This record gives sequence, structure tokens and C-alpha cells, in this order.
Amino acid sequence: MDPLSLVVSLTEVLGLCAVAIEELKKFWNAGRDLRTLISRVGRAQRTIESILEVVREMKAAGFASLEFSLDSFVNPLKHVIRQILQQIKAFVSAEPGKLRPKFVQKLLWTLSRDKLGYLEKEMKDLEAGMANQVSALNLLATMKHLGIVRSNTLAVTSPAESELHDAFSDTATLAGSFVENPDGGEKDVVQIMRTWLGNLDTSKHDQEYVQLRARLSEAAKYGNWHDFFDLLEIGRRVYGESWVNAPRTKRREELQLISLWTPLHQAVYMGAPVDAVLRLLELGASKTLRTRWTEFPWPDMTPLELALHLGATSLLAEQGLLRPTIQQPVPHDTLKVLQDQFHELIKHDMNGKGGFRDEEWWLPELEMLLELEPRQWIWFPTEFSQAPRTEGYWYCLDGRDLLVRSENTTVNGNWEGYRITVAGTFEVEQAVMS
Repeated sequence: MDPLSLVVSLTEVLGLCAVAIEELKKFWNAGRDLRTLISRVGRAQRTIESILEVVREMKAAGFASLEFSLDSFVNPLKHVIRQILQQIKAFVSAEPGKLRPKFVQKLLWTLSRDKLGYLEKEMKDLEAGMANQVSALNLLATMKHLGIVRSNTLAVTSPAESELHDAFSDTATLAGSFVENPDGGEKDVVQIMRTWLGNLDTSKHDQEYVQLRARLSEAAKYGNWHDFFDLLEIGRRVYGESWVNAPRTKRREELQLISLWTPLHQAVYMGAPVDAVLRLLELGASKTLRTRWTEFPWPDMTPLELALHLGATSLLAEQGLLRPTIQQPVPHDTLKVLQDQFHELIKHDMNGKGGFRDEEWWLPELEMLLELEPRQWIWFPTEFSQAPRTEGYWYCLDGRDLLVRSENTTVNGNWEGYRITVAGTFEVEQAVMS
């Protein structure tokens, strides 16, 4: 299908999403379940916008053809949204431009609730397919940007067959980048590559990267969320990194002043709209990360603590919005032992390649892993001369152990596998890790 046809088809779906959201908002008070449905349609709208943006860029770059099938999600998405709009008509009075009385709305909502719940589930099922298409397209756009792809005809597989073959058959698409799957075996397309951005020294990064990160921090600080999310997308495509938990970077002589406020902390402080906070969380913002200092009674505050102190009523009213959901209940003492040993491993590797300066680094806080499902890996890049990053550490929890795979962090430049337990750090083979 040519890019122009794709643009037309995607624009039609975007229009349907926008109409559905506007209509649903009229009945916000008809039931709490409606918030979930609006959120689902909103996510679909943003995903379509992402796909549309990439397709337009490819069209502008001169791609004559994209072997890209929309049928797997566009037609079902149109069908579901049209059914939602049909259900909404029941709430509208026979008199044009007027809504039915509230008690009638509530009665009709009760009658329609099961149907709308089914449609919400259908929307949820479609999200995975859309996310796969975004990831695959972003990968191709990134490879084109880096000069890896030179052909003006690109193929994107369907969500059910989301592996990229040919020269990249051993890579998994992660946040618009390409990296080896640390587990080995089958490669899955995933929506977000969680990244630990631990190097705080601007002298370690190229000037363009430093400027982009500075703009991101400023956008979060002043609540300019439109620019912030645009910059997140740039980081995802160009550098293969998720900047949603990015702290501010500084010059070496200013490193002692770093506060480690994340964008979610800034969102709470600035009283960001609930929609902006929801989007941050959808993109992987951590609720457990703590500041290094604040002007408030405690230096080390989570976003929830900050909201409670400031009385951020709009965010606190959303039950559980900022409260961490623990998926892996590893005891605090165990986690601290694992973290200390992981940090020692990192320092040992860095000292072998030129030295470790403590003030330059914010080493991984493992408490963040408790929010993730088991075996969800985080990427910690430690070398910054190229994009995407090829030197660093993959790590994840496996029960009460920490699995680590280092990539090019030692003098010999190979990968090394480790299982870190309370009893010590043990080298392991890849087969043991998978």
C-alpha cells in the first residue's frame, strides 16, 4: 500500500476516535466505567497519531511503497468505535442538541453497561496489535535515520508475525531501537524498553543529546506536556531510550546539585492534568523513585508523598493513581543486598575500563523492579558515543534473585551473565538465564 493511502485510512480512524471521545465526555457522570472506555479510545487515538506521523515521515523521505497491512486492526477498530457511537445515541434526546434528563441517562447507562463493557474489552484487545505496528514502524524509521535501511520499499509484518527477519533476525524491536533479547530464544515486539538513565554528567554525552535532555527536563519542570511527550518520542526513535523517568543532567562541577526529580515528580508539583499523569504512567513512569533533595520536610520523596504534602487533590482523588502496585514482593533487606552487589559489579567493570566516579552516576535503584511483572528487563546503558547504545547492563528480578547480562562492559568486550543472590554473585551461562 502506498503511504498516501495509509495516511487517508489512518486519518479516517483518527476522526472517529475524536468524535467518540467528545461524545463520551458528555456522559462522564453516567458511570465510573466510562472513564476506562474514554481512556481506551484516547490511547487508540494517540497510537494512530504515532503511526500516522511515522508514515508521513516515510512518505516525505520518498518511500514509494510499504508492505504494511492495516486490516489487522484498522477495520476492527472502526467497527468497535462505530458501535460505541451507536450506543451513545441512546443518551441523546429526540430534540436535536439536547441530552436526556440525568435520571434517564443513568437508567440507560445501566442498560447499556454490559454492552459498553464488552466494547471496552474489544478496544483493549486491539491495543496490542496497534502497539506492535508502532514499534515495528519506529524501528524501520530509526534504521532509516541511522542509514541502516537504504531501500525505498519497506516491509512491516503483521502483529501475529512481528519478528523482523533478514539481517536483523537476531534482534528484538524495543522502543524503536534494536537490541538482542537478553533471554535468547524467540524475540517479541514490545511497546516500551524501560531504560535506567544513570549517567548524570553532560560531558559524557554528545551535545545534541544533552540539549534534548535539557529541553525534556525544562518541559516537565514548567508543565509543557505537549513538548515533553514530543521529546520522549525523539528519545525513543533516535536513541532507543525511554526518557519517561529521566532526571536532569548537569555539568561535572554541578553534579552535587542534582535533585533526581523525575518527570512524574514534576507533574505532581506542577498540578498536571490527570490525563498527562495517566499518559506518563502508561509510558512507564515509576511511582517508587525518590528524590535526592527537595525544599520540603524530607529530601527523599516519592511522587505520592509529594502529592500528599502538597494536597494535590485532583491527583489524590484518582484512587491508586500514584500508589505503587507491587508485582514482586521481594523483602526490603533482600533487595538491598542484591542492589549493593549489583552496584559493586558495575563499579568493578567500570574501574577496569578507566575508573568510576561516584558523583557522575545514579546507579540502578532496584525498588523500581517491584512495580514490574517478573522477567521484565531494564536496560542500563553505560557508553554514549553512538545510538542506539551498545554497552551496558540488562537486569531483572527472578524471584528473590537478580539476573544481569552485561554487554561490552568488560575489557574483552564480550557479554557476561550473572545471577545475584543474597549469598553472592555467580557467573552463569545464557541457558541458565533464560
